[in-house]
Amino acid sequence: MNLRAGIILGLLAILFLVSRSTPVAANFCKISNVSYDYPHQAEPAQHIEVHTTIDGSCYTGQERYYTARVDLVDPVAGNTFTWSGAPIGADAENFSVTVTSSTVTPSITNASWTFEIRVYVIQNGGGGGPYLLDYSTSTSATIQIVSTTAVPELAPVAVYASLTVVFALATVLLTANNSNPNLKRRHTTR
Repeated sequence: MNLRAGIILGLLAILFLVSRSTPVAANFCKISNVSYDYPHQAEPAQHIEVHTTIDGSCYTGQERYYTARVDLVDPVAGNTFTWSGAPIGADAENFSVTVTSSTVTPSITNASWTFEIRVYVIQNGGGGGPYLLDYSTSTSATIQIVSTTAVPELAPVAVYASLTVVFALATVLLTANNSNPNLKRRHTTR
């Protein structure tokens, strides 16, 4: 075997060993399902809660402690306006955890408010980079912002009573007009 063939075989052996090495951190956890519960209608400047349930599994072969994090993000500006976390724990082979995020709706009226719910599973001790283990972005969430300021409403009985009085008065006036000879117009010809 010549030197060139030996170098090629050595490089192939190194590539084989590198490809079979320990998986990177991103493979330690996998999110299998994310579900959301939030009000679909709210008033302007109302405190609301968004409940995000995350199901998944993490590799538990070593002592690792995992946490779920949820960011609520303005999709236009890309800014996170609130974030919350909940512990998953060390025994995370199959986990289900609910993260509650509190926020305040914008002070707009009769409009839709859209935001993103971003989900992370991290190994404690880090917030990103090598400690970020899995990530999932939801579809946009939308809440209808409506003002529910009370508008006076008439009860059906009051409406019917009012209409009855109006019709009774109209009948009396028309009857009185037709029976009073002083109120009748005289037709004169010239």
